Amino acid sequence: ESTDGSPTLVADMAIQGVWDSERTAFFDHRIVNANAVSHCPRTWDAIADSAAREKHLKYDRAAEERRGSFTPLVCSCDGAVHREYGAFQRRVAETLARKWKK
Repeated sequence: ESTDGSPTLVADMAIQGVWDSERTAFFDHRIVNANAVSHCPRTWDAIADSAAREKHLKYDRAAEERRGSFTPLVCSCDGAVHREYGAFQRRVAETLARKWKK
């Protein structure tokens, strides 16, 4: 936390131009054991949404203060990904396909 009590942005990755060409996109990973007893009887979607919401609450304001965006990259130990992670994967795939002309 910063001196005023607001969360500081400690992202795993910062990439220029992922969502908007002039903005830095900040990403932070969270790996969840969806089979843990503490998550029963919730569905993967509910677990992932909760984890993503926690990350957004923690980092959105700090990213906006830096004129950037924040995307949580939530996945399970089994490889299931939250919809925001899926959107990021699709964006990377599209960008690489254009770059490699495939």
